[in-house]
Amino acid sequence: MELIFSELPRLRPRLQAYQNGAEILLTDPLRIGSPLGLTRQALSLISLFNGTRNLFEIQAEFAQRTGEFIPTEWIQDLVTTLDEEYLLDSPRLKEFLQAPVRKPACIGVYSEDPVIASKQIDSLFTAGGGPGLPQAVGARLHSEGPVNGVLVPHMDYLRGNITYGWGFKELIERTDASLFVVIGTSHYSSALFSVTRQNFLTPFGEIPTDRTFVEALENEYGFGLTEDLMAHAPEHSIELELVILHRYFSSVRPFRIVPILVGSFWKTIESGQHPRDFPTISRFMDSLRKVIQQQNEPVGLIISGDLAHIGPKFGAEQPVTDAELHHSYNQDQLLLKALHHGNSNEYFSIVQKEQDERNICGYPPTMIALELLGPTQGRTLHYQQYVAPDRNESVSFSSVIFERA
Repeated sequence: MELIFSELPRLRPRLQAYQNGAEILLTDPLRIGSPLGLTRQALSLISLFNGTRNLFEIQAEFAQRTGEFIPTEWIQDLVTTLDEEYLLDSPRLKEFLQAPVRKPACIGVYSEDPVIASKQIDSLFTAGGGPGLPQAVGARLHSEGPVNGVLVPHMDYLRGNITYGWGFKELIERTDASLFVVIGTSHYSSALFSVTRQNFLTPFGEIPTDRTFVEALENEYGFGLTEDLMAHAPEHSIELELVILHRYFSSVRPFRIVPILVGSFWKTIESGQHPRDFPTISRFMDSLRKVIQQQNEPVGLIISGDLAHIGPKFGAEQPVTDAELHHSYNQDQLLLKALHHGNSNEYFSIVQKEQDERNICGYPPTMIALELLGPTQGRTLHYQQYVAPDRNESVSFSSVIFERA
């Protein structure tokens, strides 16, 4: 049997192993690779897959350590299986990441069947307390004017539910855009800003990324703007927004996207300096603003970000209390008030004073958006504070639209 790639197999970093009955389950926190059941012997063997040994050296090293002889054919089969599940750092993984179309990472949150997915998305609007299904795209545009931007959650649809519907109904009915800049929280990468040229696949087809815009942004920003595909491949904060958008645009008019992930702004909180006082951040804001202004068409802005994350799941020692929920609610209302004012200084001051103790994951993309929108005023359409039954976590989120001041 011939190796399908380099004879120096390298296991991907940061994989995790869990006991699962009689076997060990090897999993990928980035959700790029599929879980794989292994024996303890196989788990011990793949610890030697570090990119420095060929199959024969792995065989010899394992025999020396354990006294067990493993046939090279068996090692080869294990290498092939790992590679098929994208658990090796190999040309096959790179080909997957560099494909022109990004495959969905959140199937299960929604169905890949377009008929079922349509019903799931519609329920975000029609469930109890929801705003009702959107009218035609742009139905209220002439009577009420365009929406400059919208803040929506990126929780799973089960928990985010009608909060998604309230924000997207307003956007869909009041947008004149066919180009949407989607700015989402980055959960899997250390890159400060990451773009991608990949198109996005949804149950309703393929959404094209405006590569000309991406290239213009890269040229304007200069060194430091990365296309971190390991950031985009597993990320839900852009994908979940696009599936909803595509549901209602797919049969109306073509549209394009610019997917941007924003990493941690912790240094701004730690230092007490506004993000615009950091050259790398202010340069990105200025570059993105300039490229948007160069477009000869309206540009919609979608901010994908949640509010507070509290409880043991996020580092707290005790289950969430009613007092903590009340405090978090009050702080959220202060943040939303800052958004109503369109005031990034006010928003930053609240997060900074808290030292981000409530883990406001939407802070970076929201700050970017507030700087881009210019004079604007926000309006909260819906707010929720999810609390897990065991009080291990609470996550709050909101839909806010932005209109010209």
